[in-house]
Amino acid sequence: MTDLPEALLKQLEEIAEDESRTPADLLESLLSGYIQMRGRQATKKGTLADLARAAERAGLRSSQPVDTSARSREILETEFPDYIRRNWDKAQDDPDLHV
Repeated sequence: MTDLPEALLKQLEEIAEDESRTPADLLESLLSGYIQMRGRQATKKGTLADLARAAERAGLRSSQPVDTSARSREILETEFPDYIRRNWDKAQDDPDLHV
């Protein structure tokens, strides 16, 4: 730990003291939490955000104007995921589309 900046070491020691722990215990706990968080992020697949990004990359758009302000909740809960899934499948079948 001697390669760490002095200010960082001091912060680690102060927090450990406040929590009645050793700096090593605190650091181990922080690293464990970080590793768990990264694992959860890596296993998240198929979110609406993923679908939206894929649709944007594929250039998929609605053929008609949509008043999202009036029906935003309904659209987000029903129509939008179905639309993205349908078009995602089409994009996967078309090698000319880059998703």
